[in-house]
Amino acid sequence: MEELSASGKRKLAFLDLLMSVRDENKLTDEDIRSQVDMFMAAGSDAVTAQIGFNLFALGHRPEIQDKVYNELKEMFGEVDRDITVEDMANMKYLYQCICETGRITPNVVFLGRKITEDTEVCK
Repeated sequence: MEELSASGKRKLAFLDLLMSVRDENKLTDEDIRSQVDMFMAAGSDAVTAQIGFNLFALGHRPEIQDKVYNELKEMFGEVDRDITVEDMANMKYLYQCICETGRITPNVVFLGRKITEDTEVCK
């Protein structure tokens, strides 16, 4: 619990953070449990979902898929080798496609909120 950051300050884990703001934000045990469950589910599924969204987007846009393929073909040719960090830094078009797909199809679909007082939305 007393993990320190490089600055020497205590870093709070996600659950510790929720517990520390519990009273001032009127969070119940159920609220905290729901938030932890949501983040754990989102974290375990996020990469798989993003890969699926990327493949779907590329599959529906053959011209973009061809550009990604050509970028990779130009980089690797017929050589069978592992990808390096430098290779990843040079995959500019693929990186842009991944970022754009992430922008269009965010993984976190729902963030629950609980109001603590009556709020008038529109008159």
